[in-house]
Amino acid sequence: MAKENQLIIQLRGFDAKHYIRTERYAKQVAKLYQTAADEFASLAGKINLPAGGTFNFDDFPKAKKQARGIVTRLAGKIEAVVTSGQRSEWLAACQKNDAFLASILRTSKLTKEEAERYQARNLEALSAFQKRKENGLNLSQRVWKYAEELKDAMELGIDVGLGEGKSAQQLSRDLRQYLNEPDRLYRRVRDKGGNLRLSKAAKMYHPGQGVYRSSAKNAQRLTRTEINMAYRESEYLRWQQLDFIVGIRVMLSNNHTIKNSKGEPVPFVDICDTLAGDYPKTCKFVGWHPQCRCFAVPIMADYDEYNKNRANRLKAIVKGAQYKSLPSRRTVKDVPKAFRDYISSIEERAKGWKSMPYYIRDNFNGGKISGGLKTGIASKAMNTVEPCTDFDSDIAYYKRWAYSFGLDVSSLDTLRNSGNRAALTGEIDKVDNVLLQRKREWLRAISDLRDFIDKDMKGFADLQKEYTNIINANEVHTSNYYGDCITKLQQALSKAKTDLQKAKAEVAKTELNEVISRIESANVVYREVKDLPKTLTETEIIQKVGGGDLTKGSCSSLSFAYAGNKCGFDVLDFRDGQSRFIFSERATIQSITEKVGGIVQREYNDFVNAKGLLQNVVEGKEYIFCVGAHAAIVRKTKAGFEYLELQSPSNNGFKPLTTDELKKRFGCKRSHTVTGIKCKVSGFLIDIEQLKRDGGFKKLLGYINTKEDEQRKGTAGRKK
Repeated sequence: MAKENQLIIQLRGFDAKHYIRTERYAKQVAKLYQTAADEFASLAGKINLPAGGTFNFDDFPKAKKQARGIVTRLAGKIEAVVTSGQRSEWLAACQKNDAFLASILRTSKLTKEEAERYQARNLEALSAFQKRKENGLNLSQRVWKYAEELKDAMELGIDVGLGEGKSAQQLSRDLRQYLNEPDRLYRRVRDKGGNLRLSKAAKMYHPGQGVYRSSAKNAQRLTRTEINMAYRESEYLRWQQLDFIVGIRVMLSNNHTIKNSKGEPVPFVDICDTLAGDYPKTCKFVGWHPQCRCFAVPIMADYDEYNKNRANRLKAIVKGAQYKSLPSRRTVKDVPKAFRDYISSIEERAKGWKSMPYYIRDNFNGGKISGGLKTGIASKAMNTVEPCTDFDSDIAYYKRWAYSFGLDVSSLDTLRNSGNRAALTGEIDKVDNVLLQRKREWLRAISDLRDFIDKDMKGFADLQKEYTNIINANEVHTSNYYGDCITKLQQALSKAKTDLQKAKAEVAKTELNEVISRIESANVVYREVKDLPKTLTETEIIQKVGGGDLTKGSCSSLSFAYAGNKCGFDVLDFRDGQSRFIFSERATIQSITEKVGGIVQREYNDFVNAKGLLQNVVEGKEYIFCVGAHAAIVRKTKAGFEYLELQSPSNNGFKPLTTDELKKRFGCKRSHTVTGIKCKVSGFLIDIEQLKRDGGFKKLLGYINTKEDEQRKGTAGRKK
């Protein structure tokens, strides 16, 4: 008994979480209605209603078209919430029963056949469940019905609001209130002239039968009921596959109360109290009424019976024989007397009902009390026909992929068990064709996005990573649904094209046009710069760009060439001539620095200037550093500052940047004079990332770029 109590507590815990999640879905639907009410209020703000006139959408075609759009969007979003909730809670019921199995069995010791049966997700049944019809209406039609009810209520609400001369803001607030309190629409209203009148629309408005007049509440009830039924259906199917479950016990929820006039919770007695009890295993329970919070727990065979049954079943498998479980001493063979008495009490009334409760539809022949309880509720007939077992691997495969590809595999087991080989072969071919077609569509959507990433997004690593992650999340997998994934992949491709255009436009932005124009006017020859075929290492760039300098001094242009290679551009230097001259001018370096957002600093003392500029250097980044009479790449390490030598015939690379190097290599001075007058001299610092972000940097490098065999460098060259 203690163990059973622990099981009830465990299962009740899962159910409590299920109800919390279900309520979240209902709140999402409520929020959708509030958004729709705001859209109706906005629509009403543009309508000019004559004094004393009555509003209805038929008299305002433009407003009617907008209203139709609001209703269509609302219905689509509600359906998406419900179907998403159904899928989520179906799987939640599977997880609940996985935990239940693990608590009573050593699941790792199960045979393959037992594991497949005991741990089946039954996802093919989820698809059938979602496509079913209630009173001739599928889910889309039932959702649309409630969305249409909203339009009728909003039409009345707009008529009342316009009749009272309310502002759009006031009308929005009222329409939101009408979602939950539609009876407020039935009062007499005062028009702008102060006269009381009853809206003609109010006279004509008939919400019809139902628990609520509120369309929003009806939609929330539908959401809760549908999601809870999916949870219970998943649970029911799993329990049918567990031979050691011999009955179910339907129990009241912990919160079976109602608040009295003082707001205090008191016990609430209804059909749930009457019908609680033990039922045969095959009796389907998905709730006694809409939004029912009762729950069921399994009644299990005693452990000695389970062990005996399992041993006999394994022997039968070895012999290739059919096996039927032995009856359990705990098997529930009939419904409770209270259930039969209750059914008798409502039998006459039920004959006039247009819609039967689920407990009647699911458990009585023909879905009517007059049909009597289904015989399967008491026992199942043994199958004496030889099944087509050679198709079992195919059936298992299609079941495994049923959810992902939306396959209807509901008839496969029936045809297998009936031994109808010809019909089963035809059905398998039909299912296979659907799977292959949908798989092709899925793979094509993946391929289209992947091709775009690989071919069009080259050079945009962040975008490539972002959209590769989307492909990974929507790959062909049993946990993904092909329709959802194809839609997401197609939407991602469309967005990727837009994002790439924006990224290219951002890259194309440049502040360097003025500098480029000045270089062009100096008749510097332009040589196109291409992207590097692969990313080079630091050592590879130094070996490629550096060398003994045979020009008059290319330190500045070499620094830009190194930066270009770091940015992924294929650039060489040591061109000399007009190119070297213009890139060594302080005016050119200063203009580039200012345009890309670098730092320009003027000081009398070069050492003070260098110290001030280096304070802006961040560890892990590289900069073009120009001070004294030299330009070079600098960086900060844990050991201190370093500069990059690129003009040595044999010893290029990063060196410690000391005061002595500033004096000897950079030619720094304590002061500068012109005609005997002390003057300030500029120093410059450019973050290479700033150059990379400017779309004109690649073109600028074209006035430095040199053919490999025209580089003026070699062993006879020297540092300059």
